[in-house]
Amino acid sequence: MQGSSGKIAVPVGGVFVPVEAAPLPIPKRTYIYEVRLTEGQTVRTQSDREFAVGDCVRLWHAGGIENAKGEYNFIPGTLERDSGC
Repeated sequence: MQGSSGKIAVPVGGVFVPVEAAPLPIPKRTYIYEVRLTEGQTVRTQSDREFAVGDCVRLWHAGGIENAKGEYNFIPGTLERDSGC
């Protein structure tokens, strides 16, 4: 189905509704990272950029780190390479 689009029937409340479907133009890879902060806390975040283990990175985020604990330590933000480590 690459490069093509079409309609598929999706069941909704006992009837079938036609829905237009098309593949994404370019497959996009997303990486999940565990990042150790300068305070020693570890959080998880995602990025479409690839980093190596041990790379110095900076996490730009909107907040929520104080509540990121245990299995709920995912912080949405932007991860970028940094030279300040």
